[in-house]
Amino acid sequence: MKPIAAVLTLLAPAALASPLPYTFEAGQAAKASEVNANFSTLAQAQAGTDDQLSAVSGEMTDLQSALAALQEKVDGLLPDYGQGFCTSMDTGSEQEFGGVRYVSSAFSLVDADGTAYRLNLMVPKTPQPQPQYPAKLTSTDLSHYSMDFNFCEHPARLENAFKVDYDLSDANAVTAHFYTETRLTVLHPQHGGEWFSDTTRLELGQHEMARDGSADYQLAPQDLPSAEAIEASLLGGYQVYYHSSLR
Repeated sequence: MKPIAAVLTLLAPAALASPLPYTFEAGQAAKASEVNANFSTLAQAQAGTDDQLSAVSGEMTDLQSALAALQEKVDGLLPDYGQGFCTSMDTGSEQEFGGVRYVSSAFSLVDADGTAYRLNLMVPKTPQPQPQYPAKLTSTDLSHYSMDFNFCEHPARLENAFKVDYDLSDANAVTAHFYTETRLTVLHPQHGGEWFSDTTRLELGQHEMARDGSADYQLAPQDLPSAEAIEASLLGGYQVYYHSSLR
């Protein structure tokens, strides 16, 4: 009976929610009823683990499907400006994008050879508060759109992403912070290096998950902001740079 006892000590230790009802020592004979009771406990624990894994797998599949559908919308959300664009508003003009009030502001951008350019950039009328949480883990983009184009005849790249930061600083909860981040990078026409860049972040709320001992902080589709809110935020970030110019 000792080989069976050894197997019982090796089988699925992580699956056990409670200790086995019987333990066996080397050289000690084990009763068949005791061995059967241990196997029954293992089977019940393994069944619980399988159910948990199946539930997690189902949630991940649902989330992946929701994000795939969102990515399809994001891919078709922004127009393809193959000819480039350079449409700015008059300096001082105001417009609301993604629920934030912006004002067209003029800045000087001077090249290395002394050539001066005027950069009209949409900036928040009221400075936006920066995240105060110490993000310990940032996920990859949940959905993402990018394109290369000509920004006022200068080579540029626009990236627009729906993202989540996980705040792990609270002993009682893990909080997922949702937002969109739009980044415009304009390349120098001579050497191709970064000439100018700017980032717009628009907040989309948060979702709190209790630290209940499970250590499972995976998101479900119902935890995400609505698709309409995400689309409006992505479009808002895009509009900030659509209404900016470099001349």
